[in-house]
Amino acid sequence: MNKIIMPFVAAALLCWVAGCDPSQGGGSVQQSQIQSEEVPQQASAPVQDSKLTRRNYYVVFDGSGSMQESKCAGNSRKIDVAKQAVKEFARNLKPEDNLGLLVFDSNGISERVALSNGDRAMFDQAIDNIYANSGTPLYQSMGIAFESLKVQMARQLNYGEYHLVVVTDGEANDGDNGLIEQINRSPVIIHTIGFCIGSGHSLNQPGKTHYADAQSPEAVKKGLQDVLAESDTFSK
Repeated sequence: MNKIIMPFVAAALLCWVAGCDPSQGGGSVQQSQIQSEEVPQQASAPVQDSKLTRRNYYVVFDGSGSMQESKCAGNSRKIDVAKQAVKEFARNLKPEDNLGLLVFDSNGISERVALSNGDRAMFDQAIDNIYANSGTPLYQSMGIAFESLKVQMARQLNYGEYHLVVVTDGEANDGDNGLIEQINRSPVIIHTIGFCIGSGHSLNQPGKTHYADAQSPEAVKKGLQDVLAESDTFSK
């Protein structure tokens, strides 16, 4: 009798440990295991933009500590000159153009304005709220900006224009890790306004980047105006 009962006791104990329902038979253990497995979620495709030829401008703004200095900025600080020039640049965009903003400053590295053709007043406010006090994680910031532009590229099926506009007064304190080459294999054009740092900057790479050596407030504005002028030429 014990030889007959013991297998049933062992089976019931195994079923209890596995969390199955004995009334449903041995198949319930396998069913429970299948139900507990996570089903991977597939990423949804980005919604296609209604205007595939849209122009996109993503600004990376340097809010490092050196931007508080006044060298090359006349009676102002470099950050104030850069803020004014970038806001003027934004006002010269067409209403349908997309504009985004990423900043590294006292509040860290973050996207302050998502790439869109929304309220430009929000962009101006984000510029006004930049407070210079950080290092210069230039390539990390550019990488984040590039990812945002890639999302928009997918929405526009790689049509349109994509401009990564960097306004900086210092050399990066991080490495590019092949980022420039990666961007150059895409439709994205890199524009750098080097404010009071000369032509020896790592982002001055003829054939790969467009670099403006800005030694005055007027030169900063002109460098940004040239971004739009080149975009107009590209569109023709």
